[in-house]
Amino acid sequence: MSVDTDRLISFFILWGTPAVFSIVDYFKLSKTEKKEAIRDLTSVKSIVTTGFILTGGVMASLGKLQAVISAASARYRYFYFSHWWCRGRY
Repeated sequence: MSVDTDRLISFFILWGTPAVFSIVDYFKLSKTEKKEAIRDLTSVKSIVTTGFILTGGVMASLGKLQAVISAASARYRYFYFSHWWCRGRY
């Protein structure tokens, strides 16, 4: 069984690219713009909206990531139950 690394790579690209761009753009702002951005991002409306969007996106991406985890788990089960010391126990 092989682990599907394409799904893992797409997960990191999907979540890593916007994070990197946001951090780079934040450092390009002036001091007053940084204060305004922090004030806007800490408002209740912004936190709730961002929370709902991120929760939905993470839940959708976890389906892709679970395929990688289950493939690794299946490989472990095959390795464990195929040895001589485990045969006949289960």
